[in-house]
Amino acid sequence: MKKLPRLDELLQYKNTLVIKRFSILFPQFKQDAEKIFEDMLSYLWLCKKFELDKSQCKDSPELNFTCVMHKEMEIIDEMWHAFILVTVDYANFCEQYFGEFLHHLPEMGEEIDKNFEVDTEIFRQELSLFLSYIYDNLGENTLKRWFSQYLEAYQAT
Repeated sequence: MKKLPRLDELLQYKNTLVIKRFSILFPQFKQDAEKIFEDMLSYLWLCKKFELDKSQCKDSPELNFTCVMHKEMEIIDEMWHAFILVTVDYANFCEQYFGEFLHHLPEMGEEIDKNFEVDTEIFRQELSLFLSYIYDNLGENTLKRWFSQYLEAYQAT
């Protein structure tokens, strides 16, 4: 991977086609579509930053979690899906900003739950670390949007 771009530089990237497609699919989020697009970019940046941090500090207890799209962030995931479907733009974006294609692995939800028991305490610890990492790197407002505001709006539909 090439050097991680500065977040403010990454957030300069715009894609009206993706935002338009997303707004058609999720008309209730039309007013927030540009911000959700920025949050999706921030999430991708955060995952790459986490990957770098983890490679540099393998044994850091603060990094003992998985950078994953949580259920509360579902609308951000939907924006990522909309972006991926504009394949040429998505591939070019990934190459330009990260030097590699960023793959999306689907969350298996109930299928995993049936075959895999999650240790509640470990989940809580990892979630706490992930939330702290978001807070430290993207701030309180982002954390609130991702884990409260978007969830409430998504569930209301």
